[in-house]
Amino acid sequence: MNPPYQKTSVWEIILINNGSKKKVIAKIYGGLGNQLFQYATGRRLAFITESELLLDITWFTRKKNGGTTRKYELGALPINARICSGYENIICRLTYSGLARRMGIKTPFELVLDNEKGVFSGSVLNMESGILLYGHWQSEKYFEDVADLIRSELQDFSCFDNRDKDVVNKIKNTNSVAIHVRRGDYVTSPDAAATHGICPLSYYAKAVKFISKKVNNPCYFIFSDDPDWAMNNLKTVGGEVFIMRNNLDNPIVDLNLMALCKHQIIANSSFSWWGAWLNTNPMKIVIAPKQWFLNDKIKSSDLIPDAWEKL
Repeated sequence: MNPPYQKTSVWEIILINNGSKKKVIAKIYGGLGNQLFQYATGRRLAFITESELLLDITWFTRKKNGGTTRKYELGALPINARICSGYENIICRLTYSGLARRMGIKTPFELVLDNEKGVFSGSVLNMESGILLYGHWQSEKYFEDVADLIRSELQDFSCFDNRDKDVVNKIKNTNSVAIHVRRGDYVTSPDAAATHGICPLSYYAKAVKFISKKVNNPCYFIFSDDPDWAMNNLKTVGGEVFIMRNNLDNPIVDLNLMALCKHQIIANSSFSWWGAWLNTNPMKIVIAPKQWFLNDKIKSSDLIPDAWEKL
């Protein structure tokens, strides 16, 4: 005799089919720098727990993302992750929104939030698989114990083409120093300007003075989303100066060019943070702004690595 029929909701079927394997899901959003922090934290947790890493990239296709022109960029790198399927995206939405909880549905993922951008929360490192990461995770402390693994997956010097050949050779054969100047929405967006602010010229002047005392014959490569401003204000920093025009269609090229330089002077930008962190020169000097956020209410105590110079 057949057992009595038991009705199963579509949600339960979805959750059963998608919760059987060990998985870590990372919510990916923002610019390339933010995407790199989110991937690196998720990758570390997936590696340690021997889980599959999934990326939820639905933010880039939704209208409620502030009308951003940001694009998902990680797919151009040799990362170890896959994009969430349709079913998995449904699970993410149910979990983020709290709808699953209100409906009395238990999902296979625990939502873990990063409540403060640049403040490290060590409890995350002890999580098991079956978690959904949602936040900025802006500290190397989330993945420094697998730093070599992360660097191997986020550097891609094959992105250079023949047009980059001369610049690459110059960077390799000089005491190259990458300077990153972030302006863009930090100038044009009232919200971004109030949150971040821009690094003043005095910061770059002090940083160049510091470098000149430590590095013989420095050669500066200036990367900026406002190259005309950089040309007018930084062309006389001292030594050889090259103004790089941002490759807006492929920021990974600029990221790797910055990382290839022997030293870095970064802006208060996660993009240039990664350009410096990916630099494998054991003798590198990295100079970062002491005040990362203009808004003092936003903490950044764990954002800048201890080995970097803060000015």
